[in-house]
Amino acid sequence: MLAFALKRAALHRGGISMKIFSLLSVFGGGVFLATCLLDLLPDAVEGIRSAERIAKVDIKFPITELLVAFGFMFVLIIEQVLFLLSGSFKLVL
Repeated sequence: MLAFALKRAALHRGGISMKIFSLLSVFGGGVFLATCLLDLLPDAVEGIRSAERIAKVDIKFPITELLVAFGFMFVLIIEQVLFLLSGSFKLVL
């Protein structure tokens, strides 16, 4: 709720307020990405390895990391399509 109010205020002011809001948004995204990669991913890898041990299967391919990469790319593609459809398209690669 507060984020929407801050964004609306930044849009009305423009300039430096919008840049500050953008930087805070990018910082928040970085915090979530770091949390995923540094804390949640090792737990997910251990969970997959545990399931492999229970099933008595030895897979050398990094399945967990592949699924995370596919998920990231899926979200990026959906975001880019929505930006394209909304008319404010800026390709970010």
